[in-house]
Amino acid sequence: MTKPRALIVDDEQDILDLLRITLTRMGVDCLAATDLGGARRLLSTQSFRLCLTDMRLPDGDGIDLVREMASHYPQVPVAMITAHGSMETAVAAMKAGAFDFVAKPLDLQVLRRLVTAALRLGPPAAGDVETGAATGNLPPLLGDSPAMVELRRLITKLARNQAPVYVSGESGTGKELAARLIHLQGPRATAPFVPVNCGAIPPDLVESELFGHKKGAFTGAISDNPGLFQAADGGTLFLDEVAELPLPAQVKLLRVLQEKKARPVGSQREVPVDVRLISATHRDLAAEVASGRFRQDLFYRIDVIELRLPPLRERTGDIPQLTAYFLDRIARQNGLIAPRLAASALSALTHYPFPGNVRELENVLERALALAESETLEAADLYLPALPPATAAASWLTGPGATPVGGMPPLVSSLVTRAPGAPGAPLSPGSPGSPGSLGSLGSLGFSGSPGLTGPLGPRGSPASPGGAASTAPAAGDLTPGHYPATGPSPSAPAGMTEDAAAALAESISEIQRQVILRTLEETRWNRTAAAKQLGMSLRSLRYRLSKLGIE
Repeated sequence: MTKPRALIVDDEQDILDLLRITLTRMGVDCLAATDLGGARRLLSTQSFRLCLTDMRLPDGDGIDLVREMASHYPQVPVAMITAHGSMETAVAAMKAGAFDFVAKPLDLQVLRRLVTAALRLGPPAAGDVETGAATGNLPPLLGDSPAMVELRRLITKLARNQAPVYVSGESGTGKELAARLIHLQGPRATAPFVPVNCGAIPPDLVESELFGHKKGAFTGAISDNPGLFQAADGGTLFLDEVAELPLPAQVKLLRVLQEKKARPVGSQREVPVDVRLISATHRDLAAEVASGRFRQDLFYRIDVIELRLPPLRERTGDIPQLTAYFLDRIARQNGLIAPRLAASALSALTHYPFPGNVRELENVLERALALAESETLEAADLYLPALPPATAAASWLTGPGATPVGGMPPLVSSLVTRAPGAPGAPLSPGSPGSPGSLGSLGSLGFSGSPGLTGPLGPRGSPASPGGAASTAPAAGDLTPGHYPATGPSPSAPAGMTEDAAAALAESISEIQRQVILRTLEETRWNRTAAAKQLGMSLRSLRYRLSKLGIE
């Protein structure tokens, strides 16, 4: 059996000797070069499975070699050797195409893990780019749209290196699925994949959960806890909703990424961790940095490569394929025969904007299958909300069974019918905070339970402009009449442009999120108590938590 061969590029003889000895003991033959010219000559005459190159070389920059090999020898993983603490160099190298990096002074354990991971990578399989085949029991990333073809190509490419990946996209687009596929198509496939929802961890427990703690480190620490970084050692750690991390935890995460070591709470020594980091959030992380809620240096380190998942409304041509897949899967899980989809139903799905994306599509089909009384699903069986164009992107604010008041979601109507500082005072059109003005949104004050004029849930929506109370059905009271699949949509309020309505809905969604989170914190995450305090049913609260991405 032929031994794998590695190219080592460094102008320090002691480093070359150390690398040669370490790799030889691992069963790897080594050829060495002391500059870029020598490396290029060896590459032109020899084949290699791995390349290790120093950053600073007598005749150039190691990153230049990384770029050349990424272009001409993409099948050969390249690892950068950097000076201690030069994380910026490591990030620049990985952006240029480096497989991974190792810092000086060399940690032999880290080096061995890097070499082992690199040797697991074989040449890209023919067809991987086109098929993006599902791995294991995971559902595939379906769709033949250009956006999905490119997405599968990028996932295959990203799986071949160890650079941190930032997955961006709206809720329900499949960010965790993409992260799992990156993991399972890469050299860490046999190691753990550990998903973490950062928003679901109480702020005072984040460091303990991520980095571990020692027995007695704090009240309640009755035993050692290795933490999630150690649980993912050798594999991939997926930090979902990373924007929810408190600032103190962000500082510690930054050090772990730079040093590849984690210090458990209450411990005096750091523990080496070998983890590939994939992070995700539905928020605009750059905007979070600009607002001071997320550290810029941490953003720079986790956003080495960004993978954007397109919303479903940008790839409506994939809806028939997705629909067929979900109907078949749901039917098999429930021991049913998959129903046929009428042309009217497919048309309704295609023209619906799906603010909840693929997750919402699956939920819509599951509900339709549960309530259908025939073997063919018609448009009315889908119970899709009728949405005005201006509020389509924020339609999930209304929740199931809610009837818009004056063309606005109930929560929006509730907020704009009373002026801040004058409880109970109705607003006149064009006044600050009225439907025609967005300037007062930032001044809406909340203390304790928010001073909303109506409940957050679909029951008891504010009175309509004509004075009649809304007769919206309760969540779960599903009838075709309450969820028209076709027909005219309610118009936006007079004097409000579509852009203004969309901006209003977006602002209200964030206010709603903050209100619910604050109430949950006040009730120590007791959902029953929070629902009572918010004036809604527990079921309505659960629905809103799901739509807002709050676990």
